[in-house]
Amino acid sequence: MDEETLVPASALNAYLYCPRRCYYEYVLGEFATNTHVTAGRILHQRVDEPGQELVGGREICRSVTLSSERLGLIARLDLVEVDGPDVYPVEFKQGERNEWLNDQVQLCAQGLLLEEHLGVTVTQGYVFYQRSRHRLRVEFTPELRQLTLDTIRSVHALLVAGPDLPAPAHAPPHCCPACSIRPICLPDETRLLQGGGDEQP
Repeated sequence: MDEETLVPASALNAYLYCPRRCYYEYVLGEFATNTHVTAGRILHQRVDEPGQELVGGREICRSVTLSSERLGLIARLDLVEVDGPDVYPVEFKQGERNEWLNDQVQLCAQGLLLEEHLGVTVTQGYVFYQRSRHRLRVEFTPELRQLTLDTIRSVHALLVAGPDLPAPAHAPPHCCPACSIRPICLPDETRLLQGGGDEQP
Protein backbone atom coordinates (compact mmCIF):
# COMPACT_ATOMS: atom_id res chain seq x y z
CA MET A 1 0.00 0.00 0.00
CA ASP A 2 1.14 3.53 -0.62
CA GLU A 3 1.13 6.12 2.15
CA GLU A 4 -2.28 7.47 1.15
CA THR A 5 -3.92 4.14 2.05
CA LEU A 6 -2.08 3.59 5.31
CA VAL A 7 -4.35 3.54 8.36
CA PRO A 8 -3.64 6.37 10.85
CA ALA A 9 -3.28 5.03 14.38
CA SER A 10 -5.71 7.74 15.50
CA ALA A 11 -8.35 6.14 13.24
CA LEU A 12 -8.07 2.94 15.26
CA ASN A 13 -9.00 4.94 18.33
CA ALA A 14 -11.97 6.52 16.55
CA TYR A 15 -13.15 3.15 15.18
CA LEU A 16 -13.19 1.45 18.58
CA TYR A 17 -14.94 4.47 20.07
CA CYS A 18 -17.57 4.19 17.32
CA PRO A 19 -17.23 2.90 13.71
CA ARG A 20 -19.68 5.58 12.58
CA ARG A 21 -17.45 8.30 14.00
CA CYS A 22 -14.46 6.79 12.19
CA TYR A 23 -16.42 6.79 8.93
CA TYR A 24 -17.40 10.45 9.23
CA GLU A 25 -13.89 11.59 10.15
CA TYR A 26 -11.66 9.38 8.00
CA VAL A 27 -13.87 8.54 4.99
CA LEU A 28 -16.01 11.67 4.62
CA GLY A 29 -13.48 14.08 6.16
CA GLU A 30 -16.07 15.53 8.54
CA PHE A 31 -14.41 16.94 11.64
CA ALA A 32 -16.15 19.00 14.29
CA THR A 33 -14.99 20.70 17.45
CA ASN A 34 -16.29 20.55 20.98
CA THR A 35 -14.68 21.20 24.36
CA HIS A 36 -13.03 17.75 24.42
CA VAL A 37 -11.48 18.23 20.96
CA THR A 38 -10.32 21.76 21.75
CA ALA A 39 -8.70 20.66 25.02
CA GLY A 40 -6.94 17.84 23.18
CA ARG A 41 -5.57 20.22 20.56
CA ILE A 42 -4.26 22.60 23.22
CA LEU A 43 -2.58 19.69 25.01
CA HIS A 44 -0.91 18.47 21.82
CA GLN A 45 0.45 21.91 21.00
CA ARG A 46 2.88 21.29 23.85
CA VAL A 47 4.16 17.95 22.54
CA ASP A 48 3.85 18.29 18.76
CA GLU A 49 7.11 20.21 18.31
CA PRO A 50 9.72 17.68 17.13
CA GLY A 51 12.85 17.47 19.27
CA GLN A 52 15.05 15.41 21.56
CA GLU A 53 16.22 15.87 25.13
CA LEU A 54 17.67 13.99 28.08
CA VAL A 55 15.50 13.91 31.21
CA GLY A 56 16.60 11.94 34.26
CA GLY A 57 18.82 9.66 32.20
CA ARG A 58 16.09 8.95 29.64
CA GLU A 59 16.26 10.06 26.04
CA ILE A 60 12.97 11.61 24.98
CA CYS A 61 12.01 12.15 21.34
CA ARG A 62 8.91 14.26 20.61
CA SER A 63 6.52 14.08 17.65
CA VAL A 64 7.98 11.08 15.83
CA THR A 65 6.21 9.99 12.62
CA LEU A 66 6.55 6.32 11.62
CA SER A 67 4.86 4.22 8.96
CA SER A 68 4.86 0.62 7.78
CA GLU A 69 3.59 -0.79 4.52
CA ARG A 70 3.70 -4.28 6.04
CA LEU A 71 1.35 -3.25 8.84
CA GLY A 72 -0.60 -0.82 6.65
CA LEU A 73 -0.18 1.77 9.38
CA ILE A 74 1.06 5.30 10.00
CA ALA A 75 1.28 7.23 13.27
CA ARG A 76 2.68 10.31 14.86
CA LEU A 77 3.98 9.33 18.29
CA ASP A 78 3.71 12.07 20.91
CA LEU A 79 6.78 10.79 22.76
CA VAL A 80 9.27 7.97 22.36
CA GLU A 81 11.26 7.33 25.51
CA VAL A 82 14.52 5.37 25.64
CA ASP A 83 15.37 4.22 29.15
CA GLY A 84 18.45 2.00 29.00
CA PRO A 85 17.49 -1.04 26.92
CA ASP A 86 13.78 -0.19 27.06
CA VAL A 87 12.00 1.76 24.34
CA TYR A 88 8.34 2.68 24.61
CA PRO A 89 5.75 5.15 23.27
CA VAL A 90 3.86 7.67 25.38
CA GLU A 91 0.49 8.94 24.14
CA PHE A 92 -1.04 12.12 25.57
CA LYS A 93 -4.79 12.34 26.22
CA GLN A 94 -6.66 15.22 27.79
CA GLY A 95 -9.19 13.26 29.88
CA GLU A 96 -9.22 11.30 33.11
CA ARG A 97 -7.10 8.20 33.58
CA ASN A 98 -9.12 5.09 32.81
CA GLU A 99 -8.87 1.70 31.09
CA TRP A 100 -9.97 2.98 27.67
CA LEU A 101 -9.43 0.13 25.20
CA ASN A 102 -9.40 2.48 22.19
CA ASP A 103 -6.49 4.43 23.72
CA GLN A 104 -4.63 1.20 24.44
CA VAL A 105 -5.01 -0.06 20.87
CA GLN A 106 -3.74 3.26 19.48
CA LEU A 107 -0.73 3.00 21.79
CA CYS A 108 -0.09 -0.64 20.87
CA ALA A 109 -0.09 0.30 17.18
CA GLN A 110 2.68 2.78 17.96
CA GLY A 111 4.59 0.02 19.73
CA LEU A 112 4.31 -2.22 16.67
CA LEU A 113 5.75 0.55 14.51
CA LEU A 114 8.65 1.07 16.90
CA GLU A 115 9.40 -2.65 16.85
CA GLU A 116 9.58 -2.71 13.07
CA HIS A 117 11.73 0.41 12.76
CA LEU A 118 14.13 -0.33 15.60
CA GLY A 119 14.28 -4.13 15.44
CA VAL A 120 13.55 -4.46 19.17
CA THR A 121 10.71 -5.87 21.23
CA VAL A 122 8.50 -3.17 22.74
CA THR A 123 6.70 -4.70 25.69
CA GLN A 124 4.76 -1.70 27.00
CA GLY A 125 3.80 1.91 26.62
CA TYR A 126 2.11 4.65 28.61
CA VAL A 127 -0.94 6.84 28.17
CA PHE A 128 -0.62 10.16 30.00
CA TYR A 129 -4.00 11.60 31.01
CA GLN A 130 -3.72 15.35 31.43
CA ARG A 131 -6.77 15.92 33.63
CA SER A 132 -5.67 13.41 36.27
CA ARG A 133 -1.94 14.02 35.65
CA HIS A 134 -1.16 10.31 35.72
CA ARG A 135 0.36 7.78 33.35
CA LEU A 136 -1.36 4.49 32.69
CA ARG A 137 1.03 1.64 31.94
CA VAL A 138 -0.22 -0.56 29.09
CA GLU A 139 1.33 -3.98 28.55
CA PHE A 140 1.40 -5.10 24.93
CA THR A 141 -0.04 -8.57 25.52
CA PRO A 142 -0.61 -11.06 22.69
CA GLU A 143 -4.35 -10.35 23.01
CA LEU A 144 -3.89 -6.58 22.67
CA ARG A 145 -1.52 -7.03 19.74
CA GLN A 146 -4.04 -9.25 17.94
CA LEU A 147 -6.89 -6.83 18.59
CA THR A 148 -4.71 -4.02 17.21
CA LEU A 149 -3.96 -5.98 14.02
CA ASP A 150 -7.63 -6.91 13.62
CA THR A 151 -8.65 -3.27 14.06
CA ILE A 152 -6.12 -2.12 11.45
CA ARG A 153 -7.71 -4.52 8.97
CA SER A 154 -11.23 -3.37 9.84
CA VAL A 155 -10.35 0.30 9.48
CA HIS A 156 -8.47 -0.30 6.24
CA ALA A 157 -11.58 -1.98 4.81
CA LEU A 158 -13.62 1.04 5.88
CA LEU A 159 -11.19 3.52 4.31
CA VAL A 160 -10.46 1.70 1.06
CA ALA A 161 -13.61 -0.25 0.27
CA GLY A 162 -15.87 2.61 1.33
CA PRO A 163 -18.82 0.59 2.63
CA ASP A 164 -22.10 2.20 3.59
CA LEU A 165 -22.26 4.43 6.64
CA PRO A 166 -22.28 2.19 9.72
CA ALA A 167 -25.47 2.16 11.76
CA PRO A 168 -25.59 4.30 14.93
CA ALA A 169 -23.56 2.58 17.59
CA HIS A 170 -25.06 0.96 20.63
CA ALA A 171 -22.31 2.70 22.51
CA PRO A 172 -21.74 3.09 26.25
CA PRO A 173 -23.72 6.02 27.68
CA HIS A 174 -20.72 8.37 27.72
CA CYS A 175 -19.87 7.99 24.02
CA CYS A 176 -22.58 9.77 22.04
CA PRO A 177 -23.05 12.78 24.36
CA ALA A 178 -19.27 13.42 24.44
CA CYS A 179 -18.73 12.91 20.70
CA SER A 180 -17.85 15.98 18.60
CA ILE A 181 -19.43 14.35 15.53
CA ARG A 182 -22.87 14.02 17.16
CA PRO A 183 -24.38 17.14 15.46
CA ILE A 184 -23.35 15.65 12.09
CA CYS A 185 -24.06 12.00 12.89
CA LEU A 186 -27.50 12.61 14.47
CA PRO A 187 -27.69 9.16 16.08
CA ASP A 188 -31.00 9.70 17.87
CA GLU A 189 -32.69 11.07 14.74
CA THR A 190 -31.31 8.21 12.65
CA ARG A 191 -32.61 5.62 15.10
CA LEU A 192 -36.01 7.31 15.10
CA LEU A 193 -36.22 7.23 11.30
CA GLN A 194 -35.17 3.57 11.35
CA GLY A 195 -37.89 2.70 13.84
CA GLY A 196 -35.65 2.45 16.89
CA GLY A 197 -36.73 5.59 18.65
CA ASP A 198 -36.97 3.95 22.07
CA GLU A 199 -33.29 3.08 22.13
CA GLN A 200 -30.91 5.53 23.76
CA PRO A 201 -27.23 6.05 22.90
